[in-house]
Amino acid sequence: MHDLYLWSMDGQYKIMTVHVVIKPEADLSGLKKELKIVLKDAGIHHPTIEIEKENEDCEFEKECVEI
Repeated sequence: MHDLYLWSMDGQYKIMTVHVVIKPEADLSGLKKELKIVLKDAGIHHPTIEIEKENEDCEFEKECVEI
């Protein structure tokens, strides 16, 4: 993942954006939905998730951390 940003406008409502890098053969069905459930359980109210395949160019990519 890269370009992870987490902030709050009022100290309560948490907003997050992230780029998630997956392997080219990964199955996308349900992935974003599952990630949003995990993030909601972690107290993130408004996640925005950008999914990219490995080796896909991303102009915002600075560092990738494999998870």
